[in-house]
Amino acid sequence: MDKRKWVKYTDVYPKLKGYHGLNIPGISQGQMVRIPKDVYVSTTKTNGDSITTRSQIIKVINIMPGSTDNIYLPESRFYTKEQNSSVCWAGTGGYWKEVEINDIEIEVL
Repeated sequence: MDKRKWVKYTDVYPKLKGYHGLNIPGISQGQMVRIPKDVYVSTTKTNGDSITTRSQIIKVINIMPGSTDNIYLPESRFYTKEQNSSVCWAGTGGYWKEVEINDIEIEVL
């Protein structure tokens, strides 16, 4: 049984929206984080995106910085598309998995 204390990332740090670079507070490569139950997880596997059915502890391999893009449409209209920062780890079968950083839980010492 896991005796560590986990808290939602956004309970300790401000919610991240859009691009934030690679220096994200509280997260680093090699760190163990927990993915809670009922969180959307994307993957490089074809038709592999899913919702977690149980919580799992993973090792962060890569931190994706997110993005903020201005999309220009005809007639001089545009909108902003934001993709939030995320963490990546190696999943089964050699496929990468990724979850938004605001959905993870971090260990409290």
